[in-house]
Amino acid sequence: MIHVRPDAEGVTDAALRVVKAVLSGRARRGAGPVRLVLSGGRTPQALYRRLSLCGEDEVPWSRLQLFWGDERCVSKIDPRSNYGMVRAAGLLDRPLRGVYAMPGELPPPEGALQYERDLRAVFPDGSPCFDLTILGLGADGHIASLLPGSSDLAATDRWVVATEEYQGTRRLSLTLPVLASSCHVLFLVTGEDKAEAVRAVLGGASAAGGSPSPARALLDLIGARAERRAPPPSPGPRCPGCSTRPPPGRLPHSGRPPPPGRPPEQSRCLRLTEFRDAGTVREWTHHQ
Repeated sequence: MIHVRPDAEGVTDAALRVVKAVLSGRARRGAGPVRLVLSGGRTPQALYRRLSLCGEDEVPWSRLQLFWGDERCVSKIDPRSNYGMVRAAGLLDRPLRGVYAMPGELPPPEGALQYERDLRAVFPDGSPCFDLTILGLGADGHIASLLPGSSDLAATDRWVVATEEYQGTRRLSLTLPVLASSCHVLFLVTGEDKAEAVRAVLGGASAAGGSPSPARALLDLIGARAERRAPPPSPGPRCPGCSTRPPPGRLPHSGRPPPPGRPPEQSRCLRLTEFRDAGTVREWTHHQ
C-alpha cells in the first residue's frame, strides 16, 4: 500500500494512522509484547512526537517494546544519536514494557555483538519477529545503515552488523533478514531528493554497480518469504450436485450446461452452479 501526500505533515498523518492501526490490531489479536522497530534520522521525528501523545486506548503502551533499526556509534547524549532523538520526542516517557537501545557508545564490533545477544535473548528460538518496522530511505537507496554495494547486505548469519564509516561515523544496523522478519514494514519518505530513489526502488532499478539497492533487496526478500509462506491455491467451489471440486481457478465441470441432446460431463451431477467472485450467478439442472 502506497500513501502519497502533498507535504510532510500529510505524510506524518498517514503514518500515524498506520502505526496506531498495526500496534492496536496486534494487541487485540493476542497477549504478549508488541514489538516496534524505530528508524532514525530527521524524517520520523514528527511522527514520534505525535505518537507519544496517544493514550493507551490508541497505542498499547504497557505491552510495547521498542527496538532500533540502526544507530550511530556515538554516546546516547550525542545530538546525532537515534536513541537521543527518540527520547527527545517523548516516546521513552510512556509506560513501555521494554526499551532495547543499540549500544552505540561501545566500540562498533563489540556493540554489534552485544545488540545481537540482546535480540537473541528476546527471541530465544532464533527467529526474530517484529510486529512493525519503520524505515526511512536514503537518496542513494540505503535503509537503516545498510549502504549500496556494502558486503553487509549479504550477511545472513548475523542479526546486527557494524558498518564502515558513513557521513562521519560508523554505525550499527540490523541486517536484511532481520528487517524482513517484521510482520509489517513502513517506509517513511519525504523530500524531493528522495523522489528518484522511490521511483528506482518501486521500478526495481539497480544501484550503482548493477546490484539491487538495499531497499529493493529488502522488498525482494520480503516478497520471497511471503511466497514461501503462502498457502497453496484453494480448489474451486464444490459442485452442489456431486460435491466434486474442479482444479484451482476452474468452475465446476467447466461451469457450462451441456449442449441440447448431449449428456452432462459427469452423469452423477444433477445440478451445476456457476460461481463468480464468490457469488452465485446462475444455476441450472442436468437431467440424467
